[in-house]
Amino acid sequence: MVIFDESRHIQPSIASESYNTIYFLLVYFTGEGLAMLLLFLILFIAFEGVLLKKKDPEPWRHVFSIIYYGFGDANRYTYYAKSNKIKQVFLSKVRNQNGLTREEFDSLPARELQSMINDPVLVKFVFENKNYSLEQTVAIVKRIKVWGRT
Repeated sequence: MVIFDESRHIQPSIASESYNTIYFLLVYFTGEGLAMLLLFLILFIAFEGVLLKKKDPEPWRHVFSIIYYGFGDANRYTYYAKSNKIKQVFLSKVRNQNGLTREEFDSLPARELQSMINDPVLVKFVFENKNYSLEQTVAIVKRIKVWGRT
């Protein structure tokens, strides 16, 4: 008795037929080792192209560590002395310390965020957009460093 199992036979598809044809042509013109190398390089470059075209879920921003920020650093790192960059780092610290995802954190009401921060100076810093002097910025950064440790 002979049992014929249809599932064991490869079903023709455009992708597999194209791959086999390209591989056969490469082997015919170059040799098996070089054909495998060329096919690998072509596939690698194609996948790299796909990865490069992929959009990030949110705009990339450079997050820096505020541990090293002090009086002399403000002149060296003027990009990071801007209050909105310090605010971004602090809000990331609040989000991480409370174990929230970005979506959950973005949907928080203002009252709940204020209760999470629980520091009137830092709440004012987060919710007000104003320019701070160097001394004020350093004082806020020192408060951010201490925040959450207690």
